[in-house]
Amino acid sequence: MTRISSALLLLFLAGASMGQSVPESDDRPTSPPPTIAATFDGPRSVVFESPKEACNDNDIPDSMARAFRDFTGTVHLLAASSELFQNIGPTLEDVHHSCNVAFDSMGDPNPAHYNDQIWLSSFYTLDGVTVAAL
Repeated sequence: MTRISSALLLLFLAGASMGQSVPESDDRPTSPPPTIAATFDGPRSVVFESPKEACNDNDIPDSMARAFRDFTGTVHLLAASSELFQNIGPTLEDVHHSCNVAFDSMGDPNPAHYNDQIWLSSFYTLDGVTVAAL
């Protein structure tokens, strides 16, 4: 890089940094967050026991369980891992473990390609057809 282009770059960076604005403070009073209370309605129940009911060695719940209801009314209960298996049924109390892999993040197992694994969680749907997940 020449001296002229280096000097121009420094001037550009200085101007860009001076041109950034600081957001004005919001002096409005904030309300306290709402209080949420929950109670269990009935006894707790086990819906999946790992490794006893696992479909393979990678069938392990590795995140908090999440559920959604699809457009047919079927409940999908998921606890993500790099291979995502579902517990499916008409209600949360009546789900059964499925060995069909719903999502496989293993992809290319070659470590030279650095295709890391993904865990899907926080499922959300408005219509029961299109499901979004983080």
